[in-house]
Amino acid sequence: MDLVRFQCPGCGAELPPRAPTGEVVCQYCGSRFAPAQARSAKTSAGQSLDPEALEQLRKAHEELSKTKAQLSAAREAKREARREAKRARKEARESGGPLAWLGAGVRGLLTLLFIAAVLTISLLSSGVLSLEDIPGLRELDLTETLEAELDPEGVDPWSGPPQLAMIGDQPVLIVRVREHERQQLFVDAYELPPLGTAGADDRPNRRWRIGPLATGKGLEHARMVVAGAFVVVSDDGRELFVHELATGTRVRSLDLRGEVDYLCLVPTGASEGEQVYVRLSKRGHQLLDVATGKLARASKEPPGCETWRGAELDPSLLGGDAVQWIEALDGVEALRIHLGPGSKQGAALLADTVEGGRSLRLIGFADDGERKRGKLRVGATTWEQVLGAGEPIATTVADDRVLTLWQPEGATLRLEAHALADGAPPWSRVLELEAGDRALGLHAGLGYVVVVRSHAVDILDAATGAKLAGLGQPPQ
Repeated sequence: MDLVRFQCPGCGAELPPRAPTGEVVCQYCGSRFAPAQARSAKTSAGQSLDPEALEQLRKAHEELSKTKAQLSAAREAKREARREAKRARKEARESGGPLAWLGAGVRGLLTLLFIAAVLTISLLSSGVLSLEDIPGLRELDLTETLEAELDPEGVDPWSGPPQLAMIGDQPVLIVRVREHERQQLFVDAYELPPLGTAGADDRPNRRWRIGPLATGKGLEHARMVVAGAFVVVSDDGRELFVHELATGTRVRSLDLRGEVDYLCLVPTGASEGEQVYVRLSKRGHQLLDVATGKLARASKEPPGCETWRGAELDPSLLGGDAVQWIEALDGVEALRIHLGPGSKQGAALLADTVEGGRSLRLIGFADDGERKRGKLRVGATTWEQVLGAGEPIATTVADDRVLTLWQPEGATLRLEAHALADGAPPWSRVLELEAGDRALGLHAGLGYVVVVRSHAVDILDAATGAKLAGLGQPPQ
């Protein structure tokens, strides 16, 4: 019987498959909710379940639990009957009488017949669980385990995005990896294939592993960030660790006074040397000097590590309150605003309200350096590209291009690249999603594009959009 993959109503994380009974506890944010309160519910095969189907499945699981309990009791009774028959045979041998032997045999036979009847009734009682009318469910099989069949390792992007870095001349991807079977979290470094090798689509080689950092609960506190020649990670307790980026070797451990909610590399220019901003659950703000390992209190978040950025860590992303539109955007929503690093070009993803939904378009603008009260003034657009009706998922800027991941109405995902200078589209790619999978975000740099899914990432060539490799799999 299929288990159910719930989406947390609090943080939106997709939780590992489980039975649709009892209270659900989110392993990422700690929220507790009833199955009916989940943001969404899907079978392991990816079929969405409406409230009625979810309730039917809950009743089916309860009936199955009762049946399994009956079977367990029957097996125990069978074992007891065998022990009783053994004792009877022993007594018969000691008495030596043929009638005693016959009586013991009859008692054993009757006991076995009774046990067989109980087993038969229990198996037949499970026949009431006819689930053909519930979409996406497999037929009931009492020999199957109720544990989810998951890929041994999947990428876990919920509390920290993948990050691109260089180890010598080798580009690597630093990711949180979840070992589903034992519910453990690690931080791994994977060597990326050379650019221009499209078609290989191989799993990258793992260079090193840090962890486990979390087991079972508290997964949301296991964070990571690349800081120069180091990787800073936190565990599900109250410890912070500094590791060498080149080897993954631990060089420093620090005790904290609370669990970590957020790690962010303070942007260059906002601090001296490599500093990591550490936000603790109940202890405010800390700044870590990566080179010395010293922690210092901070009064607030440093620029570039604001709360609204969440876990994106995208330096090109601007907050809505950091931009002043010279022309009023009547009826238009500015979804994402980016400024190319080191350039005078920017781009914004806008949504126009249309009947039955919204239509997406990209615009380019020039940054003339003018600021009013610290805000970027955006005037006339330099180019415009209409995408069409659909739902936005993510945008980012890499090198001289703006990348947009969105889903047209009634279609599969699209990943499009546009030149930051004039909006020219060098490539566009259609992405397929497996059953139950969904796209979450984009990260780009070093000539690569990383498409983040629920439990996997796709690694693409930023110049052509060709897929180079993949890592992880969604739960099966």
